[in-house]
Amino acid sequence: MWPNRSLLGLLGLGVRRVVGRLTGPRPGRTVASLCGVAIAIAVLVVVTGLALGLAGTTTVAGDDVNYWVVPSDSDIGSTPFAYEGARLSGVHEKATMLSADNRIDHATAVAFELLRLENNQADEAAYVLALGVMPNSDSVAGIDITPLDERYPYYTDREWTGELIASPATETLLGIDEGETLGADGTDRRFTVVSIAEDNPQLGTGEIPLVVVPLAELQSVTTLADSDAGDQILVATDDRSVRDDLEATFPEATITTRSGLSTLNPAPTSLPFAMAVAAGLAALGIGVMFVTTMMGLELTATRQQTAVLSAIGLRYSSLALVVITETLTLAVLGGAVGILVGFAGIFGLNAGIGSLIGLPTAATISPLLAVYGLVVAIGVGLLSVGYPLYLTKRTGTLEELNQ
Repeated sequence: MWPNRSLLGLLGLGVRRVVGRLTGPRPGRTVASLCGVAIAIAVLVVVTGLALGLAGTTTVAGDDVNYWVVPSDSDIGSTPFAYEGARLSGVHEKATMLSADNRIDHATAVAFELLRLENNQADEAAYVLALGVMPNSDSVAGIDITPLDERYPYYTDREWTGELIASPATETLLGIDEGETLGADGTDRRFTVVSIAEDNPQLGTGEIPLVVVPLAELQSVTTLADSDAGDQILVATDDRSVRDDLEATFPEATITTRSGLSTLNPAPTSLPFAMAVAAGLAALGIGVMFVTTMMGLELTATRQQTAVLSAIGLRYSSLALVVITETLTLAVLGGAVGILVGFAGIFGLNAGIGSLIGLPTAATISPLLAVYGLVVAIGVGLLSVGYPLYLTKRTGTLEELNQ
């Protein structure tokens, strides 16, 4: 082991050699290596931020909902919109059957769809997340749905109401007020804004532009009507025995409780987790390739400097520590730049999506992204030291000094 002062000196020498190359007359190889790591980490940060955004669960709830019936094949919390996975069929009949149970206060079927709405008066159009609900409860996803006609006339008598409740984010996006009418892209149906919600919905982590409409009317303007499809059935009850009956009634579905959903995290089989892991592996591969190649070229070009260090008494172990420090310094510097570029990329991604389709929060910025990026950058440095150490060991002191 080196004395502490000697150890610090060798570490400092490694850092100064990297800084000297970056500020010297020929920084090309070092800058290329740094940029390679930075690009890899930036992509990692953006993709992982997108994964975190997608991980925001879209399972909805009213204030008194205790159970959710969801398709077993759907991955709650791993996709941004529930319609991307499996769906339940015959949801009206099933929800009505559940509501007839004396132990259940009410059962509400819900469905998600992306819907392009047009406000011709303000000449605005954008995609919003439409939430179709059976209007037999007071609130869903934190939004008061009592302005919807509880008689549910379109389902019972095919009497179109066009009732629509808009979130504040939708109000801003489309420039709408109560009483205005909106067109649904691809159909001649019109919706009327009957209420502007006080708060944005309790979905995921961002302010999602959302509208609430009667479920049957949402089904009629989308592809859900044929099979009476929905994404979830919300069951309000204070009787624990209901769960066993739900599991027996819906063997093809998963019964989830409020407490269970509150602790959900992306699992190894979920899409966000897979995206984050894939991004990390890709960043490692790209970063190691750049650092190994460029550090190898740099050490080859500076063999005489290595020979001089050996000639003045530095053993191979000391030279190895200097090389390891150089490699890690380069990787960490590249990682720091990549994290900043990645955060800028997330801002740009969200701004771009907001201007194109009106979904302002696709990717999420979290301090964990910086930690993840830095850990991967350190991993790049550690995995890249093998070849530079090999070149250092093969450098002949006398041979290089005689040239």
